[in-house]
Amino acid sequence: MRRGLKRLIAILDGTPPPDGKRQRGQSTVELALVTPIIFILLAGMVEVGWFANNFLILLEASRVGARNATVLEGDQSVLSWDEDFSFAPVRHLNPNLVDRADWPVPSSLGLQDSFYNCRAAEDFFRFYNLVACIVQTSMDPLEIRDGNGAVDSDGNPVAIDDIVISAFAVQMIEDDDGAGTGDMDVPGKSAGFHPVVVGRYPTTANECNAEPDPANPGSIRPIQDSGRDPFDFDVSGGRTVSGVSGANFTELEGFDAINSWEGGVSSVNVPERQRGYVWRGQHLISDNSACVGSEFTIDEIEELMAINNFEFDSNAAIQQDERSYLPNQGIVLVEVFWEHELLTELGFNPVLTAIGSERAEVSVWAVFPLPAIRPTIQFE
Repeated sequence: MRRGLKRLIAILDGTPPPDGKRQRGQSTVELALVTPIIFILLAGMVEVGWFANNFLILLEASRVGARNATVLEGDQSVLSWDEDFSFAPVRHLNPNLVDRADWPVPSSLGLQDSFYNCRAAEDFFRFYNLVACIVQTSMDPLEIRDGNGAVDSDGNPVAIDDIVISAFAVQMIEDDDGAGTGDMDVPGKSAGFHPVVVGRYPTTANECNAEPDPANPGSIRPIQDSGRDPFDFDVSGGRTVSGVSGANFTELEGFDAINSWEGGVSSVNVPERQRGYVWRGQHLISDNSACVGSEFTIDEIEELMAINNFEFDSNAAIQQDERSYLPNQGIVLVEVFWEHELLTELGFNPVLTAIGSERAEVSVWAVFPLPAIRPTIQFE
């Protein structure tokens, strides 16, 4: 063994043999040692390229969907949507969703099928399902896979792909911190101008205020501090602020109620467990298997619209003056969640390592203006 090892080292080192005879096989040994490494590098490059290609396709699809949503009006406006069809279809829900048996259903399951079918008649295309179908078409050759609530042999959902669409009315409000010099004292905000979400659509599916109950497996319980209602921006317990076209910001009947879990007492029989319009209901919100939908909270949207990365003046007074020019906006948010399929089955995969997950889920999003819900709240 030792003699063979010395001979291999001598061949690789190029040491002349003691008898003057030429050593053979050096190149073959080197090739045998280097080939697996080269193969792994090439396979890794192919995987990374495949992942990047799919990521860019999905990112562009989300942008195309959001861009088209900007110009939808009339019967296809976000304000003309039939809230009865905001709920995710039951048969497609992620099988790991806690207490999915109590998921609400629309008054007509037959009509729901039409609203969630891109091949349906044109009459069924409204704001959310039209944008979702535009996203799906733009994803070609990729597609949203339907798991139909099934699990594989390991108990994992067959499919976790989904499209989530949300719309936000964002009002610039001057917080006076109780001094009476600005618009109002916005709870949780300091003095100055702030973008505040005064409405989130769909109105009947815009919150996640429930979580799994550890004491009762398979059941849910209220989240004590789930945040304010998206329409109750002054946390007054009501929504009677003058809004778009002089109407009131009033949610329709359904999932939601004002401060549903305030004090741990529910004012409705069913808590909200869906954030945004979801195409399939296969994507569970991170760290909460009781809800499906958007990963964005209203606090995160307000942070996004505050454009804190923009270089404002260092002088605080001048900076507030600059912020006062930020406009009220309606925006649409399109999120796409898609499981990336690997081309190779290597023991080590650079894509999975980068994502840090056993399932390579790609998440992309795009935000565009939505004039139809631009708020016009007037403060006295």
